[in-house]
Amino acid sequence: MKKIVTFAAAAAATLAVVGCTPGASAPTTAPTQGGSTPATASPTATDTPTPTPSTQPLDCGVPVNGKTVDGDITVPKDAKCVLDGVTVNGKISIRDHASLELKNAKVTGEIMGDVYENILISGGTYNIINLWNGNTATVENATIQKLESTNNHGPQTFNGNNIKGRLQCRDNDPAPTGKGNKTYLGAYFQCQALGS
Repeated sequence: MKKIVTFAAAAAATLAVVGCTPGASAPTTAPTQGGSTPATASPTATDTPTPTPSTQPLDCGVPVNGKTVDGDITVPKDAKCVLDGVTVNGKISIRDHASLELKNAKVTGEIMGDVYENILISGGTYNIINLWNGNTATVENATIQKLESTNNHGPQTFNGNNIKGRLQCRDNDPAPTGKGNKTYLGAYFQCQALGS
């Protein structure tokens, strides 16, 4: 409901700029008086309303306005958080049965999933990703400092990642799958064959 009200307010502000009311046509020229040249009624750059920053989905535990979050994010239980092209200067915690989707993001702190439902990470740069006791996870085409997957009970897929530290997987059922991961400090246990 809030988004609809905000949009309506923005639309009203735009109408006010060109000097018309809802349902009326915008005037294109000022009326002539005494043979004077008609003046074009075009708004200047200063008349244009400031656009509202784009808002990411709010199921991330905090309102995420624009492209940078200074601080931690906790994805609440049973919620879904989607962040596209966002920088998070902090950590992300995914609570019970919650889901997280990151696309081309940057997270400076740890991403911690524990008893999570689904995690999808595609592109971007990340510090430490810890996947514990969860369900489904896909991590692909990302640059990561360290990636660990432990005691998960859904499919884990790791493809085309650049892992500066270790790729380590233990006690997952089924075992993680994937290919094309570059690991600088090695791949271990269930993920031994997934790194090079």
